[in-house]
Amino acid sequence: MKKTAYFVALAMFLGSFTLHAQTDTSATSNHYTYVTAKQDLTAKFLPMPEPLTMEKIFPVTGNFQLTQTNIEGATEINIMLDSANKGLVWIEGLPMGKIKAQLRQSPATYKIFAQKTEDGKSIEEGTLVYDTTSNVLNICLGCDYDEAEPAKPFTIATETEDSEATDKKATKKAKSNKAKVWNYTGAKVIVEEAPVTDEMQNPAQMEEKPLQEEKKEQEKVEEIEEK
Repeated sequence: MKKTAYFVALAMFLGSFTLHAQTDTSATSNHYTYVTAKQDLTAKFLPMPEPLTMEKIFPVTGNFQLTQTNIEGATEINIMLDSANKGLVWIEGLPMGKIKAQLRQSPATYKIFAQKTEDGKSIEEGTLVYDTTSNVLNICLGCDYDEAEPAKPFTIATETEDSEATDKKATKKAKSNKAKVWNYTGAKVIVEEAPVTDEMQNPAQMEEKPLQEEKKEQEKVEEIEEK
């Protein structure tokens, strides 16, 4: 009985020793590699974007000086946002009166609906396109708005004299049946904002300066009187 217990204990000891040896060898066989991300030392911070203004969001707003038109009496015009709906603008300065246009494609492509002005003048459908790169405004009244190519009325070349001469009667008939097309092209008046000075940022300092000067003068007078 004692021999049996002795052999069982010995077997258990040997078994635990073997398990421990296997665990040690498996632990030493595993290798772990730690990868660290490289820091890009050449990266630079981008400059802060300029604050958005109403003119940047709606670039068509502002004053425009006439460069070319077939509208008699047209000079400088002004375009402003509608007070209730920012998707609408009002065009002022044309002889026809105040005209409303609706934003159809951002940032500055508008459809001019057929409408009546406050003076009761009828306005045909048209298109307004402002080129933000060249700062040029184009308005066409009497040409249908093209959803696919809104700027089409401003890119189509006019007919040559030869083609008009070959079909003179057809041209006269077409002109008599078609409403007059009015075109206006203008350059935007760019207004440069004055740089903001420290005095403008702190108006209280502007009020303190005269007081400080007055105080110094009073001190000088007191020194003279004491002498």
